[in-house]
Amino acid sequence: MRREKLNVQEALRRGSALPYGWICTLSGVSLGPVPGELPLEELVEARLFGPTEEVRLFRREGELQAAVLAEEPGDRVLAETYAIENKALFGNELTVHQILDADEDGQCYIAAVRLADWKGGAEHGGK
Repeated sequence: MRREKLNVQEALRRGSALPYGWICTLSGVSLGPVPGELPLEELVEARLFGPTEEVRLFRREGELQAAVLAEEPGDRVLAETYAIENKALFGNELTVHQILDADEDGQCYIAAVRLADWKGGAEHGGK
């Protein structure tokens, strides 16, 4: 797993190339295809994601920050797909990847968690 801090403009550029987004603003939450533009003034947090990486935008001490989590060959990944309860608002399924690592004693732990896939169904214009 590669973690990298990004400036906001680079995060927006890289995130716009990804297929899906979970976006939390002061006025609501959305999950689905990445929108053309993010409402940066009222953005609380955004996770723009695809099969191998997730770009995160978040506020820290009032300032918008950004980072990317990218899977690398050889990463041990536990993938879990969850059915979404409110399908009308958020689609059918969300897949989450847990990246596993081992400490110096060989004990396995979850090093990172990221969103990886989304299925929205016909009402969301998605698969």
